[in-house]
Amino acid sequence: MSNQNRPPAAGNGGFILELMQGNWRVFAACVAAMFASVAASFLSPALVGFIVDSVIGEKPMELPGPLLGWVQGLGGRLWLRDHMVLLAGAFLAAVALSAGFNMLRQYLAAKLSESLAFSLRQRLFDHIQRLPYSWHMGVQTGDIMQRCSSDVDTVRNFAAAQLTDLLRIVVMLAGAFALMFSINAPLAAAAFVGIPIIMGYSGMFYRLIGRRFRTADEAEGELTAMTQENLTGVRVVKAFGRERYSLDQFQRQNAEFSRRWIKVGWLMAIYWSLGDFINVAQGAVVVLFGAWQAVEGNMTGGALITFIMYNGMLTWPTRRLGRIIGEMSKAGVSIGRLREILLARPEENSPEEGEPPVRGKIEFRRVSFSYGKHKVLEDVSFTVEPGQTLAILGGTGSGKSTLTHLLNRLYELPEGQGTILLDGVDIRKIRRSYLRKNIGVTLQEPFLFSRTIMENLRAAAPDKSEQELLEAAETAAIHQSVLGFSQGYETMLGERGVTLSGGQQQRLAIARTLASDPPVLVFDDSLSAVDTETDAQIRRALARRPKKATAIIISHRVTTLMEADKILVLEGGRAVQQGTHRQLLEQPGLYQRIYRIQSLVAEEVENETKEETI
Repeated sequence: MSNQNRPPAAGNGGFILELMQGNWRVFAACVAAMFASVAASFLSPALVGFIVDSVIGEKPMELPGPLLGWVQGLGGRLWLRDHMVLLAGAFLAAVALSAGFNMLRQYLAAKLSESLAFSLRQRLFDHIQRLPYSWHMGVQTGDIMQRCSSDVDTVRNFAAAQLTDLLRIVVMLAGAFALMFSINAPLAAAAFVGIPIIMGYSGMFYRLIGRRFRTADEAEGELTAMTQENLTGVRVVKAFGRERYSLDQFQRQNAEFSRRWIKVGWLMAIYWSLGDFINVAQGAVVVLFGAWQAVEGNMTGGALITFIMYNGMLTWPTRRLGRIIGEMSKAGVSIGRLREILLARPEENSPEEGEPPVRGKIEFRRVSFSYGKHKVLEDVSFTVEPGQTLAILGGTGSGKSTLTHLLNRLYELPEGQGTILLDGVDIRKIRRSYLRKNIGVTLQEPFLFSRTIMENLRAAAPDKSEQELLEAAETAAIHQSVLGFSQGYETMLGERGVTLSGGQQQRLAIARTLASDPPVLVFDDSLSAVDTETDAQIRRALARRPKKATAIIISHRVTTLMEADKILVLEGGRAVQQGTHRQLLEQPGLYQRIYRIQSLVAEEVENETKEETI
């Protein structure tokens, strides 16, 4: 199983370790730079203590053997007093060395974070592409976008930047306390008292902040989904004058989003305030107790200054530790939300699925299907021979579109609920990608990409020549319309194809499907926005194609269906009538009633048109 397809590791820690795969060298270099930076930072306080006690004061110099011999050879304490500028330079060099290694650490952490974010985004996108149609129908696009952007950034920042910061803090705390205990154990013990307190209340806030972050993150996802939905449907909003309603809805959701984040901010304010109080109190204890130790002769002035500097170095790590704990909580929420996506079961091909040749014979045998407890199809059977056209007529909710979704396995037909055959082969034994490649579907509301018209045509047929794409456009009766645009086929479409009218969008979508030249074509009410004359023109062009495909046409317009080889009438999920147009007109039933109603409406419209002309 490839990295892209495997399920995520169990637990937040396992997920982080999984993200690190392939990046261990960069992470190791980052950790090495961190150790070097911390080690260099410990030099400057030791140097200050040495200057105060052994250069300015009279305490014997305690230096490593070779270095002590070198200093003694130059003149010892007196020479150092005369060359204090060298000691100042050494102090600055230690600070610069620590800063340099810290800069390298931050660069490596940034490089690591971008690598992790790249692979995580790639994995998410790949996984989402493989998830079944039913999963996509049950989620909000805005929420998924928020998870794949904001949540990915949160995990990236923690896994790369804050994780190395956490290691740095642990090393600094361990190193500083080791040095402090070597200077004065009682004073170090007093300084250490504040650390468990910080750890304790940080753990308490970790749990509280985690719950607040989750509710705030969910509110952000809902707000993103609402924003995306309103921006996508802005034409509907304006057409019905619903701007005020949309604004009120957004304002309520925005207020809820702000309210939840204010609660997070209030909790963080309490946390930081308590942290500041504990840090100041701990620092005051160290200074007062250290001064008493110095007065009692238990430590020198230089040692006290060094100890205070080491203690001061702990202020940032302990405060930063609290922030990282808060970020851990936020990262935990984000990891959970991302793992929900990665744990969703993708469509998988079973070993027995193959790629048999497709001629176009379709057979439904006693097919039943339900969405949960809602039954949509019941005992539906029909057969379409290769090259024939099947028309499907039925009211809203009668199961027309469900038939096509089952045919190309967007929904899986459960065992025991019938059989769907393509050229005599159960479609459950045909690889999904191969099946969908051979069944071209055009929906009533087609999706067009924000690219040129030619790029939209090539989306389904990247290997076709330009001449073949133009022929598909002519068949779909969109070619002349495109030539009327100033830039022709290089015209850039707006989001979801808003540059085009509804009918033009449908015809371009039909052309895109025809360009792939599949042996089975499905038109799911995809001629609803096309006038009857253009509708007839498209059907005539389809009939003239040299390679006639098996076609399934779903429509509410009888004139679109009447020339089909077979017409299937659905009512309440059942196939109540089957036959040709002439046969069904002779049978009392739904088809006859719809035909008469539509014929009367057409006559009335024609009479009104004549009267207006006169």
